[in-house]
Amino acid sequence: MRTRLNKILFDCQLWFPSMFFLQLLVSGGVDSTVCAALLHKALRRDQVIAVHIDNGFMRKNESKLVAESLQVLGLNLIIVNARHQFSEGLQNFVT
Repeated sequence: MRTRLNKILFDCQLWFPSMFFLQLLVSGGVDSTVCAALLHKALRRDQVIAVHIDNGFMRKNESKLVAESLQVLGLNLIIVNARHQFSEGLQNFVT
């Protein structure tokens, strides 16, 4: 297992050398969270910026929990409160 992790971390460093910077959308699901954690572990802290968009349609307090869990990892995280924009967009939706 350790060998597999080391290979993944090594591959990330090859794909994203130090002159690259990444913005990563994080939904709070397993896939995006694991991806963010691996990139954070493989690269410099300032190379990875995780963005979570709170669209207002998640479970109660889910965005807060996502933020807390990712900040525990030390991830550079930006949370965008877009609840109003998503809500406004639905008001004009015709079925």
